[in-house]
Amino acid sequence: MNTMTPRELTRDEISILLRDVSEDGKYEPPGLFYHRNGNSVTGIDNSTGEAWTEDFPTLEGCLEWLTNKTVRHVHCYECAYVAETNGKYYCNFGDSDHYGKPVTSATGCKYGEES
Repeated sequence: MNTMTPRELTRDEISILLRDVSEDGKYEPPGLFYHRNGNSVTGIDNSTGEAWTEDFPTLEGCLEWLTNKTVRHVHCYECAYVAETNGKYYCNFGDSDHYGKPVTSATGCKYGEES
């Protein structure tokens, strides 16, 4: 579980975050962020400097995603395709060597590429 605390950003602050890239290609500053967009909420997980973004219908769903209380599917590109069976998530990318293997919240894919 992520120990960073999500912080709300303004539209201008998000623009600055997504514009400011360090010499090593990381977005700055690191952290967990969200922005309310009228009827939706955009979450930005910049804990690793990669600025993963996701849109949610509710703030609660966004905060769960940001704090890893839900399974993260984006850590392994192959497991961005997942299937759920009996409350567990599995790689559903048919051309993958990881097809049918479990997705974990820590790495995205138990056998795949960690980030």
